[in-house]
Amino acid sequence: KAKAKEDAKAKADAAKQAIDSATTNAAVEQAKNDGATSISSVTPTPTAKPAAKQAIDDALKAKNDVIDANNDLTAE
Repeated sequence: KAKAKEDAKAKADAAKQAIDSATTNAAVEQAKNDGATSISSVTPTPTAKPAAKQAIDDALKAKNDVIDANNDLTAE
């Protein structure tokens, strides 16, 4: 979350700089639109939680496979 917020703030700051540098109303409008599009493009992708959940799922599957392969156990 922090990285995504940091990226969005950096893009907002760049957009504000472009607006301050604009010399015409049309340039201000263009900078505003470009900045809004740039900020909208920030889409964080979760990586840690999905990877951790996948590791747990893999461990569960491996354990179930070991249990299923043990012929000394009954179905109960």
